[in-house]
Amino acid sequence: MMTADTTCRITADASARPASPRVLVFRSCRLPQFTATLAWVRAHWPSAAIDVVTSPGFEQPLREAGVGRTFVYDGAAFGLLRHARLVRRLRAEAFDHIVIPQANGVAEHHANLYRAARAIGAGRFVVAAPETAPVVYEPEAFGRLTLLASLGRVTDIVDVPLLLAQLVAAWLRPRAALAPGRARRRVLHVISSLGVGGAQVQLAELLSRTDPAAFDVDVFVLGRQDGEFSRQWLTRDDITFHYAEGWPRRSQVVFEIARLCRRERYDLVHTWLFMANVVGAAGARLGGVPRLIGSVRNLSLWKRTWYAQWWFRAADVLATRLADIVTVNATPLVADHAAWTWFPEKRLTVVPNGLDPSRVVLHAAEARQWLRDTLQLPPQTPVVGTVGRLAPEKDQAMFVAAVGEACAASPDLHAVIVGDGVLRETLEAEVRARGLVGRVHLLGERRDSRRLIAGLDLFVLTSRIEGFANVLLEAAFLGVPAIATRVGGAVDLLHDGDLVDCGDAAGAGRLIVDRITRRDEARRLAAATRQRAFDHFTASHSTSRWFALYDQLLSDKGDGQ
Repeated sequence: MMTADTTCRITADASARPASPRVLVFRSCRLPQFTATLAWVRAHWPSAAIDVVTSPGFEQPLREAGVGRTFVYDGAAFGLLRHARLVRRLRAEAFDHIVIPQANGVAEHHANLYRAARAIGAGRFVVAAPETAPVVYEPEAFGRLTLLASLGRVTDIVDVPLLLAQLVAAWLRPRAALAPGRARRRVLHVISSLGVGGAQVQLAELLSRTDPAAFDVDVFVLGRQDGEFSRQWLTRDDITFHYAEGWPRRSQVVFEIARLCRRERYDLVHTWLFMANVVGAAGARLGGVPRLIGSVRNLSLWKRTWYAQWWFRAADVLATRLADIVTVNATPLVADHAAWTWFPEKRLTVVPNGLDPSRVVLHAAEARQWLRDTLQLPPQTPVVGTVGRLAPEKDQAMFVAAVGEACAASPDLHAVIVGDGVLRETLEAEVRARGLVGRVHLLGERRDSRRLIAGLDLFVLTSRIEGFANVLLEAAFLGVPAIATRVGGAVDLLHDGDLVDCGDAAGAGRLIVDRITRRDEARRLAAATRQRAFDHFTASHSTSRWFALYDQLLSDKGDGQ
């Protein structure tokens, strides 16, 4: 076994390894798809010993999935040259099969993994793309696939310049006239995915409340990589869903949207989230759609810091100018998006998030006792918690630090973190470093997050960026006291005394102690927040705002401005 270093880290069960077959799986996709691939491997080779190559942060869920060893490499992407030492180590293992579950169906986007798999060597290679059956390749055939994928990767370099050219062409194209006198207007929504996410929930709420007598509605989804979690919120079964065939080739998807728009003759295209705003705006305008609404759902910091690409700002500037109306979902996003895109603030419209309270409060019954039973804690134990993807912008490290501060004054305090992601191992290390093992519980991704929130004494959101966090609304409708960092929609929903600055763990720790010791005051503030949520942030309120914009744009006299 190798000693851990900056090249890779290997963990293993000390028990003896089965003789055969030996399978190496790359964790090169989302966990649900990876789990499905593991199930396929076990069905085909029941006695297989399965090892996994992974980036940091996924060791715990991989152990829970029952894999043998995990080979952990540094960085976000696996490279043949960068991780040459690990490749040599894996080659010496003499695997019988190497399995690559692709995050999408585009071979060239995984050419680096193909080349690494070829260098490691195996008797057979398996490629498992989403929505298709895994394909088994003999070494010679896999070699040809690797060569073609590598050549395709070269051509993929032109994708972004072509996308920007499409946006410019769409901006120069004369806008089509609105077809007069239609009794039912045709609307196409474009969204990045139907997986877990605030925008996806908002789209489902809007679709469920759209009058089929007034609107014929379709949805275009860029990718299937996140699953279809949000479709559970949809109450209609008469909506047609279209899925991009060329994703993540952005320029190809623009052509797909344009063809769809020309064929279906939509009156309005409504886009959700950054990438859908960009490709949806270009495709809609090139496809002759007369009206376009763009939806900005997050502060621009993520596009300037953690996930920055050289072309993001240019694309946002062009897409913003292609839309007839650009919306944001929280007041602080007005100045932020205006500065990012050099666009007048007065031309941005706030449509805040909204949820159906009746669906949320269903999860409140007996939740407090249930949560403590789940954690095996005494009934009166104070429990605080947070929910969100374990990613840098969510900054759960601040939450752990704040809990550490609070525990000094409240020795019986416990905390839960609901969610999963690349920072899980980092957060586990932070919990150990602060001596909070057994006090801070990382529960992973859960489908019962609303019930978990309902069982808390205090909900805490420590994000560095947000649009309008649905979890804050869920806490409000459940009557759970909440505190948050002063970002995005938290400013619109919560009292100023419930807010702390980003990174201020000490301040958050003091607020935690205050709320769990002065419970009457915390409940009073929560009741006022709950009333504000009912008055301004229900799904009925938000959808009525959307329909008012639709009426503004789709009236026969509307000019779209």
